[in-house]
Amino acid sequence: MKKVIIYFSILCLALVSLVGCKSGKESTTFVSSGVVATSIKESGTCNVSVEPKIELLQVVQYLAGDQSIKREKLSYDYESYSEDIKVYFSKYDKEPVVNLYKKMMMNGFSFSTPPSVMLYVDDNLNRIQGLDIPNEYNSDAGNEENIIKFYKLLAEFRKKTKFDEFYIQHKAYYTGLVSKVKEKLDKSGCIDKIIKYYGYKQNSYNFIIESLSVGGYAARVPSQNGKFDLYDFMVIPNNDEEFFQMIVHEFGHSYVNPLTEKNINEINRYDNLFTPIKQAMANQQYGQWQYCVNEHIVRSVAYRNLYFYFGKNASEYYINLDTSKNFIYINAITEKLKEYENNRDKYTTFDDFYPKLIEVFKELSEKQKG
Repeated sequence: MKKVIIYFSILCLALVSLVGCKSGKESTTFVSSGVVATSIKESGTCNVSVEPKIELLQVVQYLAGDQSIKREKLSYDYESYSEDIKVYFSKYDKEPVVNLYKKMMMNGFSFSTPPSVMLYVDDNLNRIQGLDIPNEYNSDAGNEENIIKFYKLLAEFRKKTKFDEFYIQHKAYYTGLVSKVKEKLDKSGCIDKIIKYYGYKQNSYNFIIESLSVGGYAARVPSQNGKFDLYDFMVIPNNDEEFFQMIVHEFGHSYVNPLTEKNINEINRYDNLFTPIKQAMANQQYGQWQYCVNEHIVRSVAYRNLYFYFGKNASEYYINLDTSKNFIYINAITEKLKEYENNRDKYTTFDDFYPKLIEVFKELSEKQKG
C-alpha cells in the first residue's frame, strides 16, 4: 500500500511540473506550494520573455504605489491585468516586503534599479554566485543589507500570496505579449541594426516584458566570455517607431554608459553645460551630469537610426520633442554622429569614435563660457 501511495505521489508531482508547458517557449523556473510557474520565452537574436520574478516584483511595486508602475491605460489587455492584480493582491498591501519597498523607494529605489537587482538572483530568489550587486544599486536601496532582506521577504510574499497560481492563471496573457514583442523585433530587425551601428556584438540581448512599466530600463551583467548579457525591461508601445527607438535607446545604454564612465574625468570638465538644464534633467530622473550625457548620446543614436529606417520626419519628431524637454545638445550630437557613419573604415566601433563626442561637449562648454 505504501508503494502505491509513493508511486501516486510521484505521478502527481510529474503532472504538476508539466502544467501549461509548451516546447521551445517555456521553462520551469518558479516553484511554490507545489504549483509551478514558468518563464514564457521565445529565443532568437534577442530573447523575449515574461519572467515570474519580474512579475512578482511588479506586484509589490503596484502595492507600494511606485510611480514607475501603471495602474491603468496599459498598452495591451485593456487594463484587466492591472485590475486583476488589484483584486487578487490588494489585501496584502501591508506585508513586510511592501513596507520595505516603500522605505527603499524613498531613498531612490525605483525605475531601473528594482528590475536590475532581480538579475542577481536566480528564479527562486537565491543569490547567484559570482555576481556582486553594483554599488549604485546598493546606494539606491540604502545599503546592500536592504536588498538581501528584500529578496528574502519577496520569497515569503510569493509563498504566502500563492503568486504562482495567479501567474499560471494569466499564462495566456503573457504568451500573447511575448509573441507580439517577438513579432515586432523580427519585423524591425533592430538588434542587428544596433550591432551594426555600435560595431560589435554582446553576449546576448534579452527583452523582458514589463507590462505595467511606464517606460524602459537597461541593464547588463558580465558573462564568462568577457562580454555582457544585455537586458531591456520594457513596456510594449503600440507605435512601431516608438518601439524601434526605445529598443535602440535602452540597449544603447549598455554600450554608451561604460564609455562615459571610462572617460568621466574628461566629461566632468564640461559640467558647466549641466547648469542651465539641471532642474529639468533632475525632474526626469537624470540628476547627475554623467546621466545627462548618456541620455543625450543614446537618444541621438536612436534618432539617427530612426532617420535611416523610418525617415527624416520620424527622426526630427523625436529630436524636437526631446529639445522641448531641455535635451538641448541633441542636435549637435546627432550632427557629429554623421562623421562616424561616413567614416566606418576609420571608426570600426562606436568606442573608437567616442572621443569625438567628447569634443562636442568641449566645444559647447567653451562657447557657453564665452
